[in-house]
Amino acid sequence: NTFENNYAGWYGGGVFCRVACSPEIHYNIFQGNRCSYLGSGVYLADNSNANITHNYYAGNPCDSSYGGVIYEFVNLSPVIACNIFVDNSNSETNTSNAAVRTAANSTGLILNNLITQQKLMNPVSVEGVIYIGAGGHDIVMNNIIYNNGPIGIYTIVGATPAIGYNNTWNNTSGNYGGALSDLTGINGNISADPNIAPTLPAPFTLHELNPGSPCINTGDNTVLPPGLTADFDGDNRVIGATVDMGPQEFHAITVPDDLTTIQAAINTANSDDEIVVRCGVYLENINFSGKNIRLRSLNPLDNSFVQHTIIDGGENDSCVKLISGEDETAALAGFRLQNGHGEFGGGVHVGNFSSPVVMYNYITNCMADRYGGGIDNRDDSQGSFLYNTVVNNFADNAGGGFHNGPGSWCLIQGNVISYNHTDGEAGGGIYAFSKSRVTVVDNEIISNRATLNGYGAGIWLWDNTGSLVERNIISGNHAEGSQGRGGGIGIIKGDVIVRNNLICGNQALRGGGIWIQNATTSQIVNNTIVGNRCLLTEGAGIGVAWSANPTITNNVLADNHPGGGIYATACSPLILFNNLWNHADGNYLGDLSDLTGVDGNISADPVFVDAGGWDNQGTPDPNDDVWNIGNYHIGYASGCRDAGQTSTLTPTDFDGNARPYYNAFDIGAYELMICDINVDGLLNVLDLAVMAESWLDTSPDLAADLNNDNRIDLEDFTILAHDWGN
Repeated sequence: NTFENNYAGWYGGGVFCRVACSPEIHYNIFQGNRCSYLGSGVYLADNSNANITHNYYAGNPCDSSYGGVIYEFVNLSPVIACNIFVDNSNSETNTSNAAVRTAANSTGLILNNLITQQKLMNPVSVEGVIYIGAGGHDIVMNNIIYNNGPIGIYTIVGATPAIGYNNTWNNTSGNYGGALSDLTGINGNISADPNIAPTLPAPFTLHELNPGSPCINTGDNTVLPPGLTADFDGDNRVIGATVDMGPQEFHAITVPDDLTTIQAAINTANSDDEIVVRCGVYLENINFSGKNIRLRSLNPLDNSFVQHTIIDGGENDSCVKLISGEDETAALAGFRLQNGHGEFGGGVHVGNFSSPVVMYNYITNCMADRYGGGIDNRDDSQGSFLYNTVVNNFADNAGGGFHNGPGSWCLIQGNVISYNHTDGEAGGGIYAFSKSRVTVVDNEIISNRATLNGYGAGIWLWDNTGSLVERNIISGNHAEGSQGRGGGIGIIKGDVIVRNNLICGNQALRGGGIWIQNATTSQIVNNTIVGNRCLLTEGAGIGVAWSANPTITNNVLADNHPGGGIYATACSPLILFNNLWNHADGNYLGDLSDLTGVDGNISADPVFVDAGGWDNQGTPDPNDDVWNIGNYHIGYASGCRDAGQTSTLTPTDFDGNARPYYNAFDIGAYELMICDINVDGLLNVLDLAVMAESWLDTSPDLAADLNNDNRIDLEDFTILAHDWGN
């Protein structure tokens, strides 16, 4: 079960147990629960000998200073084992320090738990995250208690718990306190960095031990109750001769400790196994061979580990293949993949109904003879590609960075996709082929190139229905070929939603920012499209052609030239509530009449915080120009403010702020936080400080000049005060 955001005025924010009530509480999530007195997660009293194992507790504050996430009161002998406690504090309330607190004659087992990030309560008290109170005779063993503000283990005078085989480390107020002297080095207790694996998205599991952890094989088997045969994830509780400290038992295969090559480890592993690879250069071409394993470096979140854990394909084949039906429990994380060379997916090839998770990798200098220089997802597969850096890869046919093939879907989220290249069909950065679908969100798609045909330097979507392109920075991409369509994004056929993107400094022959053609009913909503170039005067901002009928709503198009704002030919786009401003070759071109003042369309200065611009690098060749990205949040005097059309497609903006912030939707990717002077997404004293610093200043272009009269004075302060705290 999940117990979330519940409140008890007295005891037991999540679960209340009293008077010989002895439930089994296993494999639950307790998150955001709270109580005023005792037991924000679980309250036990009066001979209630519960069995509490394998639960996850996060953010469960107790308002009283003597509470706890799990609170035991009067004659209890519960089992509290294999649980994880993370940051069960709340600095806004007078919270308890304790994850587990006992009182009045407890004789329970507190075993193999992990407790971390518990903060000091306010006012400050240093009592322990495990607190053994009056008459406490509990057994406290095999726990990992680290990186907490309060003391690790605390007892009062008269309590006589058995404390052994714990790792109590780096607790700010001390590892032991109260009536306890320092037990480090006594009865198996240690104090050392537990070397916990980083927290990664699923399918990776929580708080695993890394190879070499001092918690491996250093617990005490004799205290384990007969029923405790599984660790937090359900794997065997004891692997080898001795139990590990903490809730997780180390069971990974380590390369090169256990086996010298990654492929040998895969061949040995079973599905659901984890393989951890130490830093080194591995000259291999890896194939998961249908096994749903988790393959990672020591720390995928640390770039120094990623850059020094290298799978080098040797230009012989793809670096990594997942082409045998691996499912979403298969994962690849934290490697530098380089010098792969395959027909599909030089770096990573996903195919044949596979759906792995590929995350936190650096994929570079890989090549595909056909599709997907960096990554190829094809043949009815559904891969998820998260937080990778895909840079400087090449594909002969299409998809220099990514390619998504027919019948497939993929999630491309949080990646940096830059300096990739194709000289074939399309898609310098990303190419989604016929009858496929992609979700492209929160990426930086920068400086990719499509040459020869030159379709879609940043993204090219062909016959996609249901695809989404959202909250991306798409900048500096060049469609240089003879066709040269879609410097930022190209769409041919299909039905795609493109919303809340910053599309700037891209270049093509047609459609510098976006090009749309052939029977598409796509929706282009709340984008900021600036500084793009179109060398044939066919839509430096947006070009639409040949029976395409997209809806273009709430976009700001500014400073796109040469090539003008929106161009249309032989088509019928629906153009509503856009702001087209300062296009040297005209705001509306081709078959379009001037729509300024029609259907909500305007032409007004968007008043960007800091518009970017082109750097010609000192040469006359436009193909080597570099775009410097600016800050495209809008100012209070912007013509975009409150000028958009309400849209169910864009309930939030690029930054995740709710729309509308004030009276009506703003035009563009960014909703104006009206008094957010320092543009951090908040209205607070920092904004007031900026105003105070420039009070009565009359310099031009002041951020605090909210009414745009070139003076910081009481009128500006009145605007700020109106929205204070919002």
